[in-house]
Order: sequence, then structure tokens, then C-alpha cells
Amino acid sequence: MKKTRLLLVLVILILLVVPVTAQADVGAMVEDFFADIETVLTAIAATAAFIGLVALGMIYVMTPVPFVASWKQKNPEMAQQVFWGLIILIFVSSGAAVGFLSF
Repeated sequence: MKKTRLLLVLVILILLVVPVTAQADVGAMVEDFFADIETVLTAIAATAAFIGLVALGMIYVMTPVPFVASWKQKNPEMAQQVFWGLIILIFVSSGAAVGFLSF
């Protein structure tokens, strides 16, 4: 009885698992997964760079507003930090970082 059940389980596993693994190339699936993640993260980086650029422009345009002027005065290095962050985001969103990492 135990041998029959074990044989049945083995046959079911072979029938269910072997065709799936024979049809799917695991390496290609992993590469496609990381390519999809790269595409999503590149889009997020480009969007964040655009939002940062617009926000930096709005901060400079809204300098006459008192609370923006006081906030800008309390954070004198803010523009430089945002600028370097934008440079990094543009570098990442252009795919250059991926090129350096894969080299």
C-alpha cells in the first residue's frame, strides 16, 4: 500500500513538474524579472528627477513668500543638495549606472 501511494505521488510530481520546467527557461525568467524591475526603477528615477526640478524652481519663484524665504534662509545648502540629488537621479534614470554596474 505504501509503495503504491509513493509511486502515485512520484508519477503525479513527474507529470506536473517536468512539463513546466521543460517549457520554462529559468535563466530567461530571472533576466526578464530584473529587466522589468530595471524599467520600473528607471521610470521612478526619471519621475523623481522631474518632480525635484519643478520643486526647486518653485522654491526659487516663491522666495517672496515669507515662510518659504525663512525656510530657505534656514537651509542655505538646500539648493546644492537638491542639485546633486537631481544629477544622481538623471544619471540613474539614463541607464548609465546600469551600464557601469554590468561592465
